[in-house]
Amino acid sequence: MAEEKLKKDGTISRQGEGGTGRRPLKWNNVNELVQYANDFFKWCEDNSKRPTVTRLAYYLRCDRKDLMRYENYQQYDWLKRLSEEEKKSYSNTIKEIKRRIEAEYEDSLFDKSSTTGAIFTLKNNYNWVDKQEVVTNSNTNSSDLSAEEIEKQLALLEKENK
Repeated sequence: MAEEKLKKDGTISRQGEGGTGRRPLKWNNVNELVQYANDFFKWCEDNSKRPTVTRLAYYLRCDRKDLMRYENYQQYDWLKRLSEEEKKSYSNTIKEIKRRIEAEYEDSLFDKSSTTGAIFTLKNNYNWVDKQEVVTNSNTNSSDLSAEEIEKQLALLEKENK
């Protein structure tokens, strides 16, 4: 548990585990995180609130960046004191929680009053993209065709598009 010491200026210095200066873990174990997440989703339902990542972080008494650090521990060199299995367990749990939130946003796409916000969030937080597919049917190089052959190809394309 974190150790608190009073500094000379009267403020509290919080040291991590055993006074090493490392930040203490936000949760004692993954099961505790899962329980808090379940409580969060129940709270959202009971209070008619949409679950969001920021609301989750607030509920868990951390911020979005903390959740990202747990989720992407390799990138942030986070959770050094844990075994690889424990690190993956925290990461996978955060990812699973975020997938559930993503599903809630996806559901809200069908609610006509809130689609814009849902689209924004899905694009900016969950890597959704608008895609356009362009299909070409010709494998020939037009520079090798005569004017007559090009006109035939255009006529065929016009027929296909009608």
